[in-house]
Formats: sequence, C-alpha cells, structure tokens
Amino acid sequence: MGKRGEEIYKNRKINCAVTRNSGSTVLSWRAILIGTAIISLISYLCPIVEQYEWEIDYALPAPPVSVMFFFFLVVTLNTLLFKFSHPLALNPNELLLIYAMTMVGVPLSSFGLVQFLIPNMVGPIHFATNENMWREDFWHYIPNWFGPRNLRIINGFYTGGWDGVPWHAWIKPLMIWWIFAFVLCFVLFCFCAIIRKQWVERERLTFRILETPLAMVETPQTGFGLNAFFRNKMTWIGFSLPILIQLSVGLHHFFPSFPSFKIMHIRLDTYLTEKPWNAIGYFHLNVMYSIIGVAYMVPADVSFGLWFFYLFRKALNILGATMGWRGSQAGSILARFPDVNDQAVGAFFALFLLSLWMMRRHLWEVINDAISQNRTPVSKSTPEAMSYSTAVFGFLLGTFFLLLWGYLAGLSLVWGLVFFGIFFVFQTVLSRIRAESGIAWLFLPKTPNNVMALFTGTAKLGTQNLAILSSLKFLTFNQNGYIMPFQLEALKTSDSYRVNGRHLSVAILAGIILYIVISSCSSLSVYYKYGANSCEQWRVSSGRSPYEELSRWLNTSQPSSPAALFYIGFGALFYAFLAFMRLQFLWWPFHPVGYVVANTFTMQYLWAPFLFGWFAKVIALKSGGIKSYRNLVPFFLGLIMGETVGNGFWVTVLGEIFGIHGFAYFEF
Repeated sequence: MGKRGEEIYKNRKINCAVTRNSGSTVLSWRAILIGTAIISLISYLCPIVEQYEWEIDYALPAPPVSVMFFFFLVVTLNTLLFKFSHPLALNPNELLLIYAMTMVGVPLSSFGLVQFLIPNMVGPIHFATNENMWREDFWHYIPNWFGPRNLRIINGFYTGGWDGVPWHAWIKPLMIWWIFAFVLCFVLFCFCAIIRKQWVERERLTFRILETPLAMVETPQTGFGLNAFFRNKMTWIGFSLPILIQLSVGLHHFFPSFPSFKIMHIRLDTYLTEKPWNAIGYFHLNVMYSIIGVAYMVPADVSFGLWFFYLFRKALNILGATMGWRGSQAGSILARFPDVNDQAVGAFFALFLLSLWMMRRHLWEVINDAISQNRTPVSKSTPEAMSYSTAVFGFLLGTFFLLLWGYLAGLSLVWGLVFFGIFFVFQTVLSRIRAESGIAWLFLPKTPNNVMALFTGTAKLGTQNLAILSSLKFLTFNQNGYIMPFQLEALKTSDSYRVNGRHLSVAILAGIILYIVISSCSSLSVYYKYGANSCEQWRVSSGRSPYEELSRWLNTSQPSSPAALFYIGFGALFYAFLAFMRLQFLWWPFHPVGYVVANTFTMQYLWAPFLFGWFAKVIALKSGGIKSYRNLVPFFLGLIMGETVGNGFWVTVLGEIFGIHGFAYFEF
C-alpha cells in the first residue's frame, strides 16, 4: 500500500470510535466523582513514588503510567458491570470524561509544576553561602512572598524528620504560586480551545497517543462483557510481552541468578573509541514497548524522520571531528558545528510560524466570532470547550494577569512579554509535535531564559529581570512535564463519541486545581518527613541550578552570540525547506517534525523504539497491505497498554501496598 492509502487510514479512529455514541450528554456526576478519587490518589502517591522512592516516572510519560493503571481498573470493573448489571455500567462518554479529567493535569503533580516549584521556593536561601555571595548578588531582588524565609523551616525542608509541615510558613506563598499556575494553565487551555477545530477537524492531526484509551472504551456487543479490542487475542499477546519483561526484571532484582530480559542503556558508543568515531558522543539503545506501539501507529514518514534525523545528527558530529571544525583554530561558527540545540530553536520558531500561517483563516474566524454581537452559541452537541469569546478574552486577560504578576515580582513588562511569549511558542510547538508524532515525552532545545540571553546578552536584561527569570525557570527546568499537549489531547476526546465540550472543560479545570493543590501538600509532606537531601536530587536541584547559572551570568556577563543566531536561522530555514518539500512532493520521505525533535535531548532514548516500530509497520504494509497493518494494530496497542498498566501495577499495588519494589521496567 502506498502513502495515499496510509493517509486515508490514519485519519480514522480505531474500531467503533469512528461512529459517535448516541448516549446522553448530560454531565455525569458519577464520572466526575470517580475522576476526583483517581486524581486524589495519583496526586498523593506521585511525590512518594517519584521524589522519595524514585522507581519510575509515575505521572509521565504519555499515556501516563498512573492514569493508565487506574483507567484500566475502571474499564475492567465497568466491563463486569456491563455484563452482569448493564444499567449501572458507564457509557463511553463517561469513561472518556474520566480519562480526560485524570490525564490532563497529571504532569502538574510531577515535572510540569510541583516537583520543581517547591524546591525553587527555598533553594536560593538554602544554598547561599559566603563563598558564592548569593546574598549580596541577588537575594534582595527575589520577593519574600516567593517562599518561606525562616531558616529553621527551610533547613527542616532539607533535613527532614519533622512530624508535619509548618503550614503557617508555606500557605501564603503556596497560594500565590497556585493562583499563578492555574492562570497559566487556563491561558494555555483557552488557546487549545481556539485551535482545536483547526488541528482536529481541518488539518486532521492524528493524536495517535489516544488510540489505546479509545479502543478500551469501545462499547461491547450486546450479551458480551468484552468489547472487540479486549476479545482480540493479539491485544493480549502485546499486553503480555512487557508484563513478562517487567516480571523478569523484578525476579532478577530479588534473585540475581534469574535472567533479566530488560533491554535498556545498551551502550553502542563503547565500540567507537577511535577518532573520529568517538565524536558520536553518548549513543545507546533502548527497547521501550509502549514507544514501539506508538511508532507503529503514527504515519511512517513521521517515525522514519524521527530516527533518521537523530542518526544524521550523530553523523554530523563525526563529520565535524573529521574536518577539524571543532578545534581551537576553527572559526566561531565552525567551532559550534553542528550546534543542534540552536538549530532546534530555529526549527521550533519556524514550526510555530508555519502553524500560525496554516490556521490564519481559522484565527480570523475565531476573532470575528469573539467580537461579533451575533456570535455562535455553544450548543449542547458542540465539542468546543468554551465559546470563542470566552476563549479569546480569557486568553488575553489571563496573559495580562501573568504580566502583571511578573511586574509586581520585579520583572519588566517588556521582558515578561518576551519570556511568556517564548514559553507560549514552545508549548504550542510541543503540542503540535505530540499531535503528529505521538511522542511520549519531549524536551526543549533551550529554555526561554537561555534563548533570550542568546539574542540580547545577559547585561541588557539587567540583574532584577535575570533574578525573576531564574525564579521562573522551574517552568522549563525539565520540559518533560509540558501541560498544553495533555490539554489538547483531552479536548480531542470530545471528537470521539459525544463528549460535551463544556462538561469536558469543567472536568479539566477542576482536575487541574486538584492536581496542583493535593500534590503540593503531598510533596511538602514527603520533604519534611524524609528530607530533600535524601530524595531524588534532580528535582531538588531545581532550587539550585537556575541560581548557579544566574550567579555565573552576574559575575561574567554573557554577550549575545552571532554564531548561535546563525544556527538558529539555519534551523528555521532548513525546517521551512523540509516543510515545502513535503507539501510539494508526495514521494518526499523526510517529515520535518523528525528534524525538530532529533535536535533535542528527546531522541536519545527514543530513536531505537521508533526505528523498530517504523520497521514493523513497513513490513506489515509491504507484506499484506492495509489489511495486514490493521490486523496488527491491537498487538501494538496492547504493547502500550501492557507497559503502562504493568508499571502502574508493580508500583501502586506491589510497591505502595505490599512494600515490594524493583519490578518497574521504565527506568532511566
């Protein structure tokens, strides 16, 4: 089957998700209550699992381990209800409402907010010493309401051993940051509501990450407890494979003589020790079954571009060493070759501008509808989360609030607008990449702070602005916790069956509040009980690393970098070239998204799984065409479900209930 046949199929939803359910669109309070219970459990457990025990990423990647585990339990129990007490069973609308509600805010309990925010609130005070002179350099630029300032309370945060959290010192700064975080999420959600129709209905982006939950909620045939997806033997073969691998990992942990079949961190660079081959850098192979499943589902040119451009990036490293461009005698531009991170920055901006251009007519329609007296009402059957007037003015007013919040903290309105503008661009690009490629997690090439420094130099920003920008760096300290892609995927569920958009928005915003508040309280409880010094240090370092960078910039001013700007420009132009070629020629094999992602840290772990998934898809299409491809879809969806549900079971049931750890496979 050629690319044309694949394009026809890729826009369909698996199984009966093509047909919308005719169920009621009345807001289901039982679905809201179930979603609230799941959110409460995940929010409470996530800091324990990720901060203290550090066995897996419990809230990430996508679909999130914790969400898929609890959703699998809900679907399983609902299947029994459907068979033995049909009137009590949840319909697909309610199940998708639960999934969207629990999924959309889960990164906020992890990398997306809480686990970097809280150490950032006390880090600059705790890590200040006479030697680093932070007190003299920038302490007075950071507002006191950014966090507790009592040294005894801050030291207790790091040493632990307290019977409880000193809430009297934390509640005021926490509430200030909670309001900031909710408004930021609301602004992103408003933009998601604005662009949903363009990306989902007009451009028909695939959102392959949603295929598994859509297959799970398919209504069973009358008289059967299991739907077509769960009755397919290929589903359970795919489901069993990662479960058995995880079991071997756990048995090997307790009985070293038992073989572990985990294939992770297989170092390939150890075989390339001679010049120029050793310039390839860190190069390893991982087998991640959920990623292989996603790679099989996305269009073949996307998965091909992802692994191809990553290997091409490694080849450029070798080329640079071979030509001697990295030597001290080389010019500043060649010395940075291939400077993939700056190339990716340019590609990010180019992708954003191209996306805006493609949706220009839609945006004009949205603006006209928002300001028109005869605006389109949000009907009971519409998938839109809110009216366009609410979305547009909510976006503008929310942005104004963020700028005002930053101004009151000490950040100038101009630089605040630049910072939040870059942050917004990056969130939109990450959402677009995820919608097209289904990548489980993504990383930024550079943070907005560093991009601003490249263009202007640090001196022009000034100490006051640099101090506040460093305090906001937790938002992009590890962009694995992006929130906007999850929001868009939640809105995409309204396109399946008849999930009411207004009900979905209520569930999403309520879920976001619950995740922020409960996980913050749980996170503080963990730190004051065990001590941040005894917890996972990557999260704790978010209270130190931004200020170490700030100190370096204040002591040694960083000028703007013409060489970096050259590579940013090159990245933007090369992305535009790839996009043009793909639009003009059907035979063009290089998807531009692959170039964008390959130049970030993302593909270090994912290039091999995408290669395996792409290869399996090509073989299926070449050997049996679209029929062969469809027959194998349940197997690969089973891989996704098996790895995420399995990891959730080992950690939640064995780990938190029985205290048995070591079975989780998805570790780094």
